[in-house]
Amino acid sequence: MARTRRLQRRDPCAPAQSVGAKVLHIATQAIRTSSRRPHPKRADILHTQATIRNPTNASYTRPPRMNPSIRLKSHFALLLIFISFTVNSGVACVEIPDIIDPPAQEPPDAGTANLPDAGDRDSGIPQPDAGDLGNDGGSIDAGTADTTRPTVLTTFPLNESTQVKLDTKIRVAFSEPMNRPTVSMSIQPPVKGINLTWDTQDSEATLTFTNLLKENTRYTLTIEGEDRAANALENPKSFFFTTGGPAPDMQPPTILATTPADSKIGVNRDTLIEVVFSEPMSKPETEAAFAVISPAGLNNSTMTWNPAATVLTVRLAAAPPYGSQVVWQVSTHARDAVGNMLEQTKQQGFRIVREGVATFDFDPATSGSVGAPSYYRPNFIYNLATLGDTAENESKRLFLGFLVSGLPEDLTLIRQATLRWWTSAQQGNPHENLGHLMLEHVNIGNELEASHFGDNPALIADYHALSLNSAIIVPPNTIGRPGTVDITSWFQSDWLLRNERNHRTQYRLRFSSQTDGDNISDILISDVETDPKLATLEILYEYP
Repeated sequence: MARTRRLQRRDPCAPAQSVGAKVLHIATQAIRTSSRRPHPKRADILHTQATIRNPTNASYTRPPRMNPSIRLKSHFALLLIFISFTVNSGVACVEIPDIIDPPAQEPPDAGTANLPDAGDRDSGIPQPDAGDLGNDGGSIDAGTADTTRPTVLTTFPLNESTQVKLDTKIRVAFSEPMNRPTVSMSIQPPVKGINLTWDTQDSEATLTFTNLLKENTRYTLTIEGEDRAANALENPKSFFFTTGGPAPDMQPPTILATTPADSKIGVNRDTLIEVVFSEPMSKPETEAAFAVISPAGLNNSTMTWNPAATVLTVRLAAAPPYGSQVVWQVSTHARDAVGNMLEQTKQQGFRIVREGVATFDFDPATSGSVGAPSYYRPNFIYNLATLGDTAENESKRLFLGFLVSGLPEDLTLIRQATLRWWTSAQQGNPHENLGHLMLEHVNIGNELEASHFGDNPALIADYHALSLNSAIIVPPNTIGRPGTVDITSWFQSDWLLRNERNHRTQYRLRFSSQTDGDNISDILISDVETDPKLATLEILYEYP
């Protein structure tokens, strides 16, 4: 039986001398064993000497071939000796640190980035901030909680309606989706067989009844509920209507609502007048009772009704003048379907939107001519402006900028924007030699930078700024003192972005060919002595 030696477990960081000695002892034993115990079937090979003759008949004696098993054991022994040497050299223990997950890298900030524009290089176009990231890597909602209470927008029948049909359906429209289980609608006096249904958006509910409502009865509908954010319904919560019946209708009709509302200002000139009655009306008599008191000339109006004859819509014969006060009335000659007269004359009014006009002079900081390849602009003073190519084959472009902070912030419509610029003289024939004259809509920031030696990258970028829209071709016959171009749509877009653009709007004139290279001037000239104003911008607008 082979003898087995058990090695006791040792501390991996035991002294290096003991470990090395042990390894050396094992290696020595392995060599001794391999020398004492050759391969049993190949022992004869170990001591055989073979005589082989070479091609020259010279003889030599081949050394004995080592048994493969002995060779393997020898290699193993040498390995152990090497380990012994390494250990005895002082490397007794190697501590491998615990594997720790690398710290999560913070995601790159997706927040505001400043992208240079062609103008002010210290400011850019802010990019939308993607917000902070939560611990789980997800984006935290930067929005605010919904705290707005829902309201009832409309009901049918309208509040205080009369002569309501006995089989009517009650419809209630909410300002936002509601939480269905929280919504309750009660009606007094009680009605049996109530059924409540919703539209797909949960913003309109319909109340139907299995049984007919009672005749000549005043009902009260009370609504309670919450929206999806648990905000309770805002008042009013109760609405009233009265049913009709076979008994004689002695109740006079009333006006429940009007559009535009009484005393409203800033009403569009093409507005319709809408009058909602409490019950079906006699159309001819009610139309005859309607009249426009002021301004004059609007009484030949077109009138239409809804199918129930409860809503009269009036289209005025003409658009009222800007800023005029429109006053209309429905007299007591208006009657319901059974002849009851309107309880009292209803007179209301509203003010039509007003019209304003503003003219802005050019802004010297963003106006003037710039040529390439010199890109020379010594200052912001307007003395002479040129457009075309010079005798030095310098390609001149003309910038026209305006600061429009004087416009009222509450204006409701930009009706027209007209650009005018003055041309004092002409040299050569730029329209024939340089192609089309083009007006472009640009954004160059807060100034057209100065440059004395053509070394200002900001001015070079301004010169080559991309057009925000397709260019307008300016015909030669529209150029003069002044030349005029309608830029309404361009200015409307700038006004919508007025806060981002610091209430600035900017344009550039250039010819389609930069130069014809003939060393002859083909230019349009504007000079301060002949035309003190290089350009103006006229804005026609509406405001309340």
